[in-house]
Amino acid sequence: MSNVEDIHPRDKRGAGLRLSYLALDDTYGKFVGDYESPVFKEAYRKGDKVFITFDSVKKGLIIKGSKIEGLKISGDDGIWKEATGKIEGDKLVVSTNGLQSTTKVDISYCFDDDSIGNLFSTEGIPVVAFRTRI
Repeated sequence: MSNVEDIHPRDKRGAGLRLSYLALDDTYGKFVGDYESPVFKEAYRKGDKVFITFDSVKKGLIIKGSKIEGLKISGDDGIWKEATGKIEGDKLVVSTNGLQSTTKVDISYCFDDDSIGNLFSTEGIPVVAFRTRI
């Protein structure tokens, strides 16, 4: 189980493997496994949904659990609420239902000090925290 007050990962082997994969790929040009976390690329709206795309996603995204933890949304009123999101291939789709206005939308994922994310690439690499406004 993760603990936000403990900066030392329990899975040191996994972190070490990712760093060694980075060194082998970046320094020696020898790709031996996935090491790059999916990073926010862009967000766009279609109706009452926001589609979020990521760099470094090869096959898709997965949720480890029943819902995405740490996903929040805010409308014109500036009040942050828990957001509902789902995965469609390599995109995160966030519903804007329930917002007072649709002029602007802010979305964040684990962009605070105490969220423990559960959104990963299908290769098991965690998605990097982000915040965006559209």
